[in-house]
Amino acid sequence: MADKESEDRVSKRDEEEEDEDEYAGVGCCHPAHQFHRYFFMVIMCSLGIGNYFCYDAPGSLQEQTIADMDINTTQFGLLYSLYNWPNVVLSLFGGFLVDRLLGIKLGAIIFACFTFTGQFLVGLGAYLNLFWLMCLGRFVFAIGGENLAVTANMRAVKWFKGKDLSLVFGLQLSIARAGATINLNVMKPIYDWIGGSYSGHQQLGIAFMLAALVAAYDLVIGIVLAFRDTWAEKKLKIKDVKSDKISISDAKEFKLNYWTITAIIVFYYMAIFPFISLGIPFFARKFKFNSTNSHTVDSIVYMISIGASPILGIVMGRVGRNVMFVLLAVLVSLCAHAIMCFTFLTPWVAMIILGVGYSLLACTVWPMISLVVPERTLGTAYGLTQALQNLGLGIIPLAVGVIVESKGYLVLEILFLALLSVAIIFIMILFVLDENKGGYLNMTPDQRIEFNEKKNEDNVNEADVKEEEDYSDVGYCHPAHQCHRYFFMVFMCTLGIGNYFCFDSPGALQTQTMDDMNLSATEYGLLYSLYSWPNVVLSLFGGFLVDRLLGIKLGAIIFACFTFTGQFLVGLGAYLNLFWLMCLGRFVFAIGGENLAVTANMRAVKWFKGKDLSLVFGLQLSIARAGATIVINVMKPIYDWVGGSYSGHQQLGITLIIASLVAAYDLVIGIVLAFRDTWAEKKLKAEDVKSDKINIKDIKEFKLDYWLITI
Repeated sequence: MADKESEDRVSKRDEEEEDEDEYAGVGCCHPAHQFHRYFFMVIMCSLGIGNYFCYDAPGSLQEQTIADMDINTTQFGLLYSLYNWPNVVLSLFGGFLVDRLLGIKLGAIIFACFTFTGQFLVGLGAYLNLFWLMCLGRFVFAIGGENLAVTANMRAVKWFKGKDLSLVFGLQLSIARAGATINLNVMKPIYDWIGGSYSGHQQLGIAFMLAALVAAYDLVIGIVLAFRDTWAEKKLKIKDVKSDKISISDAKEFKLNYWTITAIIVFYYMAIFPFISLGIPFFARKFKFNSTNSHTVDSIVYMISIGASPILGIVMGRVGRNVMFVLLAVLVSLCAHAIMCFTFLTPWVAMIILGVGYSLLACTVWPMISLVVPERTLGTAYGLTQALQNLGLGIIPLAVGVIVESKGYLVLEILFLALLSVAIIFIMILFVLDENKGGYLNMTPDQRIEFNEKKNEDNVNEADVKEEEDYSDVGYCHPAHQCHRYFFMVFMCTLGIGNYFCFDSPGALQTQTMDDMNLSATEYGLLYSLYSWPNVVLSLFGGFLVDRLLGIKLGAIIFACFTFTGQFLVGLGAYLNLFWLMCLGRFVFAIGGENLAVTANMRAVKWFKGKDLSLVFGLQLSIARAGATIVINVMKPIYDWVGGSYSGHQQLGITLIIASLVAAYDLVIGIVLAFRDTWAEKKLKAEDVKSDKINIKDIKEFKLDYWLITI
């Protein structure tokens, strides 16, 4: 299938070059002329400004909505959940409809009708003081909102290819977010102006109904674009994007890199949109901002994206390297949340940083979907991604409301940091997956063109020209050179130091853990039992997975993710004084810990044979146990240092969370080793260690001497 996709890309490129020659002398109004293309680009990207304006309408009047409708924070969060929950299904179904029945033109018009009607019902519900009608309105608005975005993405991919695509996605974000920014800054003045004639829920209702007029703009633009597309299709002899039938089996064609990209999107946006929707009271409480300043600083993310997104879109369209810049965007956003969580530095700094990260991610992550799925299923792919995104955005507002009311904003920020950390883990997985397939997503646009052409033109049988390699005179950086081998040996053996460090972290603070968490000796022992008992089964199953499915490289990364996540949950459980969460964290840590050791042993056997193998196992033990020794000697001083700002279970929790940073070292080393192994395998023409299927009967092949060694 990958070869077929590459052939399609090359043939489409040849067709585009022929079209450029055919329409070389057309007038500026012709759809093939550059002037018309870029003018149409701006108009097309403005479709959605009303959607984003109305989506954030409740957030810009959060305090007024809660007061006028006499609802609590959790009920207010329901207005956002009722937008996101339906789209878990509706975005996917809408994508199918656009792909296979409606087409882009009619789909955009129909979904714009839903957004206008839904926002009007929200306003009517507020005016009549009927909260259930407001909820119904948000549900109707939800049917149109995300599906309207699906049609916008499909129209962008249909009319703009290659280097222009990142610009289009950036411009879409810029113009659409202009709607959100305008909303955050004008809804309060509109509400106050209406207060001259109305008050209470009627004042709120009329403000929301006026917002519906902006949603009507999307409907008008949808109709205009439908006429333009019909005219341009006739001129250029192309068709609207749709197929003959709806089939859920389309999703079977999506490979693991698509699902990884979707996971990045889901976890990233879960840490952005809910924060902005609840940001105004956060700035007021923590930084003592007045209402005007809170609204302004809350809108700075969208304001930055208005200017930054088109610029970054142009740059990314020329530079490429999407995976690398997605990682940079998430890291920047993580820093912004960390500043707001742990410091009292003016939030302007953090929000500006967050705005840059948000803009960069939108220009880099969304175009990647069009690079990994067939064009005929783009609607399904984008719809499915937005469906899963809305699953996350449906869950998180409810959790956010409960956390704010019971635990406060510090715990909420820790949640956002955890979500962004998970996004980073998926980016690392995408790095490995993409690298194993030639690094297509991380190429420049020109390199992608060359890659596609080479893949289709250079299908030479290399088996006839292979000769036995002589590595006697290679440089010291070559994987066959002794200098490289022993440097790699030491580096490889450090994988696991974080695992051993975190394993013994409760033991290094046994007295403090029992006192701060009010545990008995039996309960404390459970933290170790929950590591050991699951691995009676999990180590065997993990070994099968590495042998037959994951391979050493991906297996090490995945299991390192488990150890990091598990240790973080242990610390979070202590911070929140939730012993069950600490136990869950130790269980998750257990899944990764022993299986990470399995991958380390398999990597040692793969790369080192004979006399070197005993040295490797000895060095592994030495370095890994150094982690256990260090933890025994440093955890108590770290605990005492943290005690300068925290006490009790919070002091313990922060200390254990700090320990998870050492577990993150294993993750980083796992990723570095995966790249090194891939490079070395190419140099030495070796392969990763894995087979085709999992079979418990493999154990029958183990002879008596194996069982005696094990005993």
